[in-house]
Amino acid sequence: MISRSKTINVAQVLSANLALRETATRLVQYIEGLPNPEVVLDFSDVKTISRSFAHEYSTRKRDIHKQIREANVSADVAKMFAVVEEARAKRPSHTRIDFEGIPVINL
Repeated sequence: MISRSKTINVAQVLSANLALRETATRLVQYIEGLPNPEVVLDFSDVKTISRSFAHEYSTRKRDIHKQIREANVSADVAKMFAVVEEARAKRPSHTRIDFEGIPVINL
């Protein structure tokens, strides 16, 4: 029987210093491959996190179909996640242009 929730110690699986976007991508891909519908990421031993890692993780987390929860997040790591979320909230939403019905002219 598969446990509903799985806890992952981020520092043990990745590093205590999270810097690269690719690392965040690999983490989320790993989580997607797990059979558990809920995942708890334990940040207890994480010392530093770059804005790039935080941004990539936050972006990919929104697209995943699992419930991900962070635990034991230090004040510094939490601050970086907050900076990324504040910047995303301030960004204007993209305007979608409908090109349907616009004639294409070959030059």
